[in-house]
Amino acid sequence: MALVGYARVSTEDQATRRQLDELRAAGCRDVAEEHASGGDRDRPVLARTLARLR
Repeated sequence: MALVGYARVSTEDQATRRQLDELRAAGCRDVAEEHASGGDRDRPVLARTLARLR
């Protein structure tokens, strides 16, 4: 079974590079990446990823 990861940062000024590196090092072959505010609960990339896994 393949591992799937999700990386998120709050602002466009932040980078997911470290999260992506850690997720790939942990064995995640597929990693979804999203820029979304912590206060904003609308996370379309996460929703699509979860729907795909179901």
